[in-house]
Amino acid sequence: MESGEHLLLHFHGGGYVLGSPLPLDSGYFAGVFSKYITAKVLFDGYRLTCVPEGCFLAALQDAITAYLHILSLGVSEESIVVSGDSAGGHLAISLLRYISEHLPDTPSPKAALLWSPWIDVPGATPAPDFAGWATESFTPEGIVDRNGPYVILKGNTFRTRTKLWAHVGDAQLPYGEVLEWVHGIREAGNDVALRIEHGAPHDIVESGHINGFRKEGERSVKAAAEWLCPN
Repeated sequence: MESGEHLLLHFHGGGYVLGSPLPLDSGYFAGVFSKYITAKVLFDGYRLTCVPEGCFLAALQDAITAYLHILSLGVSEESIVVSGDSAGGHLAISLLRYISEHLPDTPSPKAALLWSPWIDVPGATPAPDFAGWATESFTPEGIVDRNGPYVILKGNTFRTRTKLWAHVGDAQLPYGEVLEWVHGIREAGNDVALRIEHGAPHDIVESGHINGFRKEGERSVKAAAEWLCPN
């Protein structure tokens, strides 16, 4: 890679039960990233929790493997940007925590872009809807500790060398928990920027072209690119 170039490693959303890196699911998102941030975009096809082989921590294992593989190819950590929307944002944060706590000799990525990250997984239950199904699939009651730091992010802060950029719409339901997480992670000594999209629902960068927020979503990606490379 040339000096100043970035490689973006993205983890898609979908509550850990839906979504894929295939064009039908992620093509629009990838195109926006390549237009504004970098032409080198990699979407990770991590295992989903709706199948037996995707049980808790499988997605994190796949995220770690993807990141270490990129480093093994000789890509400098200063060229790597990790990214995630919704549940993928939760996964990106979990990856940074794992590197900080268990891989101290592994260089951390330059930056992380977090799009409407899912912060409070247990907070989605009880609910007879998609959020409830996703939570039960990701953290089966009685099997997984729902208060663990790789499940619930708010209140479980950590230090990372990676600078963070969080995006949230103030009309989305889990708006407050994102603000609470940003405040906590900042108080823990981390470098974190926050962009609030007024009037926007959840994860408009992924779904804005469907729900009427295309302009706002692309504007947010452009803002992230300017934050990443201010010059």
